[in-house]
Parts: sequence; structure tokens; C-alpha cells
Amino acid sequence: MNSVTLPVLLDPRRTRMAQAVLAFLALVAPAEAQTRGLFRIERSTNRNVVEYDLRLSRDGAPDPKDPVSVYWIMLEEGGRREGLTFFERQFAYGVDVSAGRDGLVLHVAALRDRPIHVRRRGERWEAQTMIAGHLATLRRIWVQADGGVLGPGVKFVEVTGLDVESGRVRTERIASH
Repeated sequence: MNSVTLPVLLDPRRTRMAQAVLAFLALVAPAEAQTRGLFRIERSTNRNVVEYDLRLSRDGAPDPKDPVSVYWIMLEEGGRREGLTFFERQFAYGVDVSAGRDGLVLHVAALRDRPIHVRRRGERWEAQTMIAGHLATLRRIWVQADGGVLGPGVKFVEVTGLDVESGRVRTERIASH
């Protein structure tokens, strides 16, 4: 063990300073920055994922101006974030958001016929949808694609979540049209 670095790591002055900096950052961070991960889309074409986050206001409710944040996590490029392109928003990963009776209703562009309800359950907000005939908390959408002349074609989509009643994993495969 290096006796020179150990006292530096345990130095109470440094610990107090770090705590003070973190407390200050918590006070000045904008309320819009508070988000909760809802679900993600993963694809067979590479490791990059599309993340769907719920943006919360100061009172813990969905931000009325812009409640859902959708972005790429470019795992193939070190994990940096990147916004969606116009075509990605319109035809694949974009989301339409509307008010529901107990939260929000989301429609992902590529799965418009499958509403996703964002509801508070206990202390958490969850994205819930029907999976294999059961109400489930959505965790992941998998897109199985193959190479095509005009780009990848979707073979099928798998929707996976946790059954709201039993907690069991539910998966449903949706064939491409």
C-alpha cells in the first residue's frame, strides 16, 4: 500500500470540500435536468441504443413543457450522447406525447399502435404497456434487423418488461409487416 496516497484519500478537508461542491451543484442545477430512465431501444445492427427518459419538474411531476427526452447513447463511440435526426424522429424512434388520465401517453413512431402509459407507481414513474396480454412495466424494445439494399430492414421487434401484478418477465415478438 502506498502510504503517501492513503492520507490524501482520507483527508477530512478534501471530503468536506467535495461535499460542499456537490451540495452547491444540487442547488444550482436546473429543475429540467432531473430525469428518470423509462426504457430503451436496442438493435441488432450495433450496440448503440436509444434512451427514453422522463423529464421531471421541481415538484416531481412530468415537465409540462417537454416531458420526454429521447436520445442516442453511442456505445460504439465511447458512450457519448447524440440527438435523433429528423428522419429518426419521424419514422422510427421519435415519440408523440399526450396527457393521459393518470400521467402521459406515449406513441413511439415505429410502434404507433402500441400506447405506452407513463404512470406513477409508488414513488416511481414507470412506462407501462400491454406485453403478451399482460400489463407490464416496459424495459426494452429489441429491433432485429437485416441488411437491405436501401438500408437495414426490420425482421421483428421484441418488447420486454416486468408484469405489473406478478413481477415476471414478459416478452412479446411482433413480426414486421
